[in-house]
Amino acid sequence: MHPFFPPSAFRHGCAAVLFLLYGISQLTAATKEDQSDQPTTGPLTIEELFRPALLGQASLSPKGRQLGVILTGKQGTQDLLFLDLETRKTEALKTSDGDDIKSFRWVNDREVLFTTWRANIWAGGLYRAKLGELSHCTPFNAFDATYLLGIPRDRPGRAIVVIVKSAQNTNAASHLIELDTTANALNSYVPASALVRTYPSPKEGTVVNWLALENGELGYCFTYLDRKTLLHRYDSANGSWHRVSLDLELYQIVANDPDSRSLWVSHYDAAGGFLLQRYDPTADSFAEPVWHDTEYDLSGAHLYFSKKTNQLAGLIYAQRKLTSNWILEPFASAYAAVKKKYLESDVVLTSIDESEQKLLFQVTSPLEPGRLLLLNLADKKLTFLSAAAPWLQGRPLQPTQPISYKTRDGLRQEGYLTLPAGASAQNKVPLVVLAHGGPWVRDLWQFDPTVQFLASRGYAVIQPNYRGSTGYSPAISTADRFDFKKMHDDITDATRAGARLEMVDGSRVAIMGGSFGGYLALAGVAFEPGLYRCAVSFAGVFDWERLVKDAKDNRRQGEYELLRDHLGQPGKDRESFAEYSPLRHVAAIKDPVFLAHGREDNIVDVAQSKKLAAALKAQGNPYEVFLIDDTAHGPGPLESRYEYYRRVEVFLAQNLRPTVVAQP
Repeated sequence: MHPFFPPSAFRHGCAAVLFLLYGISQLTAATKEDQSDQPTTGPLTIEELFRPALLGQASLSPKGRQLGVILTGKQGTQDLLFLDLETRKTEALKTSDGDDIKSFRWVNDREVLFTTWRANIWAGGLYRAKLGELSHCTPFNAFDATYLLGIPRDRPGRAIVVIVKSAQNTNAASHLIELDTTANALNSYVPASALVRTYPSPKEGTVVNWLALENGELGYCFTYLDRKTLLHRYDSANGSWHRVSLDLELYQIVANDPDSRSLWVSHYDAAGGFLLQRYDPTADSFAEPVWHDTEYDLSGAHLYFSKKTNQLAGLIYAQRKLTSNWILEPFASAYAAVKKKYLESDVVLTSIDESEQKLLFQVTSPLEPGRLLLLNLADKKLTFLSAAAPWLQGRPLQPTQPISYKTRDGLRQEGYLTLPAGASAQNKVPLVVLAHGGPWVRDLWQFDPTVQFLASRGYAVIQPNYRGSTGYSPAISTADRFDFKKMHDDITDATRAGARLEMVDGSRVAIMGGSFGGYLALAGVAFEPGLYRCAVSFAGVFDWERLVKDAKDNRRQGEYELLRDHLGQPGKDRESFAEYSPLRHVAAIKDPVFLAHGREDNIVDVAQSKKLAAALKAQGNPYEVFLIDDTAHGPGPLESRYEYYRRVEVFLAQNLRPTVVAQP
């Protein structure tokens, strides 16, 4: 739900993980093999749309000799491939006991730290690997649910790790430790030889997040206290924390500066819009703004810095589409060269080597799930490495266009519209309103398999960036970020605007979403009678009092306090919770409902969907329920994912068919 809180699921006592080498002559060979058995004609299939993208995280080694990339196979397995960019030789890691590679970080040009997981749910461990010796990977935390916070640049072999959930003590709060990554933790939890230190937490408030410095050392901690998020700076000299006076209600941290002392922050100025500037936390002083945008929030921007001079080189952030702005060479010229070749796509610089001669780009659009390109400035050569989904090349995907609409209180909001082939004023098509989850995220102009699935089945799709969606003015993004009623009203206003489009049949409208979007889908049919024909929810929230209570019982650090303060306290504010919880308004739901939920969901308990299904059954309301094994709060096993969309396809076809008018 809240972006500060990572999933807490983990598995106990994982068996020894053995790593196998396998050979791939070149990166593109893998794409050719995966493409060979894919259909090239006929309608888009569920299997080709929802198969995981081949390309995951990709990063150049510090000196640019190696490229590391997570590759996802046809069955969803995730392996880590290393490509030597000079010799074109490859070597790779593949787990042998069912775990997948989740993420990796370069330590130097020959070594990486990486994490694993199982079924996209259970934590698998932290490991160290060395190229040329990949069959001898070292697990240095094999059991806990963790993530890497920092790799100290000046202390080789060390890693600062957040323990989200401890396998030894499931009731322990999240905490921070430093580990010796060369110690072998295969047959114990965290051996004494691996544990270097445990970092203290600030004494004010509940810890909700940590931030490392650019040099990999511990830098900051965020805590929540008395309805405010506080920032604390770590003093490594004496191991203590100091409050930073920066008001996080007004300023958002965008990035660390390479000097490992300053922060880059964004804030909204009524006269100038959003401003980006450097902040010195020790002196509590601001430098002059270096960038501004009158409409779009800069707090989500990615900042690029020169590895040679440490100067700000450029930034990329979301407007209606992604926009890149470059200050320094060679970045500006390099970006321009790639953008010239891909004018109709978003071009994102994803990795740079230390010499700033090799630049890794990813190209994406609603029609392009992604392609990986390497620009070598030494010979000015742009090399295509691989497509993220080669099986979709040349397939009938539909374009997506940005749109805007007015809410009932006069706000101009934005979203995206995708039309199926053949839609026109003479051939009106049904509409599906696709509400994003979060709610504190936003939809982007990018490839979305669900959108393409719906469009390929003949539906127009609207994706509204309703109130609470990030990236916009305070009036949209922050002023009402806990007002779920206004968010619902925004979705309703977007739906009515979409239903008035000349190519849309406004009498055939469905609403669909996952997580918070699943809540909005059920709110739509509960509170707007006659507007929709049906609703589809995946892992939706229908009883907000239950969700807040679960956050407390499951020790989701900081989340309970945040939700309690803004939504209400379980047992005391039941009338307030009931006002906007669809479970309390089942009698008003007359439209068919499709409910899907993962049985292992650790964010929104599967009991939410079970209880709503039982209540709908008691009322005699039409519904379907699909509970999915081995699935958490997100995509599950491939076959279950495919089955979910097969069922959704049938459900929508049954409920959005044209109305038959009786003849006199």
